[in-house]
Formats: sequence, C-alpha cells, structure tokens
Amino acid sequence: MIETKWLLGTQDIKEALDIRYDVFVREQGVAEELEKDEMDAYARHILVYDNNTPVATGRLYLDGNRYMMG
Repeated sequence: MIETKWLLGTQDIKEALDIRYDVFVREQGVAEELEKDEMDAYARHILVYDNNTPVATGRLYLDGNRYMMG
C-alpha cells in the first residue's frame, strides 16, 4: 500500500535524507557536501512509503513569495 507523510525540517527527516543520499550522491555523483543545505531546516519534506518502506522523497520551501521544490 502506498502512503505519504509530510514532515517539517525540524522533525526527524533521516529517511528522506537517506533516500536523497542514495539518489544524488551514490547514483548521480553529486558531492556529498552539496547534497544538504540550509533549506532542509525549514522545508516541508514528503516521504512516500510502499508497504511501510520509504521509497521516494521531495521537499517544498518558500523562496521569497513563491514555493520551490528541490
């Protein structure tokens, strides 16, 4: 069963960060120090679970007066 959960950056976002690390650092070769930034602290993070296993993530944050995904 597919489920989603929204988190604020101040909550435990370890599962989201683990997925991002796998995708960006391991698979795409992004430098580890570039993968996390200050926006994680105030972004809204979404986690997607398939049978209670985290499989996808994204984040949404306000940049000035518009929402950004990243």
